[in-house]
Amino acid sequence: MLYRTASEPAEWAYLVHIAGHGSVYESRSLTGLFHLLSNNEFPYADASEEQQAAVRVCVASDVLAQLLEDSARTRIMAGDRVLIDAGEVYPWHSEEEAQAIREMAWSATVDLDILTERRFLKSLIACAWLIVFERGDVFTLRKAPKAARCARCRYFYGAQCEAKETPAPYVSACIDYAEAPNVPVSDRYVRVEAGMVVADEWEEAGWVEAMVEKINI
Repeated sequence: MLYRTASEPAEWAYLVHIAGHGSVYESRSLTGLFHLLSNNEFPYADASEEQQAAVRVCVASDVLAQLLEDSARTRIMAGDRVLIDAGEVYPWHSEEEAQAIREMAWSATVDLDILTERRFLKSLIACAWLIVFERGDVFTLRKAPKAARCARCRYFYGAQCEAKETPAPYVSACIDYAEAPNVPVSDRYVRVEAGMVVADEWEEAGWVEAMVEKINI
């Protein structure tokens, strides 16, 4: 658990450390966190569901490459569907690469589930690639003691969610929730363990099959 001093107000919802990075990053929302994970190269909030999934695959591919240095067999998953398996030979591998994969002595198996934002973050936290501290009063990743309040969010206007352009109330799948200016906040940060992350609501989408086909061409 961390605390901010009075001279350092806790305006950020998240403090984040990414493996291989020397800095601790700050973000006001999960959307902002995915901007960080993609090196601020992609407008995650404005993307379609398929584009957001593609960003998560790109980030997962980078993680796969890093974990491969430790001989970890990493699988990029979409729920129970395998998109990429570091232990499998694919058409794009050279003969030397294919032989190295067949002879690899794997140290561990790591699954990265990109199906939803929270599933992916849970995977990254579980394999210690990502360390996340959530401010004590936020409860966007962790289970809240009571329903999160849209009225505290900067996108809430008269029972309307401006981010989603739909009526409130707040739903568990929201990744845009961020406190409005001048809302009293906690100075306490809680380290989020993988088991604390609340599962996303999920409805089947066509992009999963399309992505499987595209990767395996």
